Amino acid sequence: MSRPVELLDEARRDVIEGRDFYESALAGLGGKFSAAVVKALERVGWMPELYGEVGAGVRAAPVRRFGYVVYYRITPTAVEV
Repeated sequence: MSRPVELLDEARRDVIEGRDFYESALAGLGGKFSAAVVKALERVGWMPELYGEVGAGVRAAPVRRFGYVVYYRITPTAVEV
């Protein structure tokens, strides 16, 4: 069952730092990273149980093409990143 995805402030800052890191490595790569994160968040929202637990109630979704993982929890009403 799909759920809305809610990014905590810490997660939002982490994504921005990741984007900035990849952009500093190669112009345009930051945008590709951001797009890949959005796709991972969409997958998590559509199918929250797609990825297995890596800790007590915490799941991990890889961001394709990048060494990055989205950690999240499923709540009764949303997916919390």
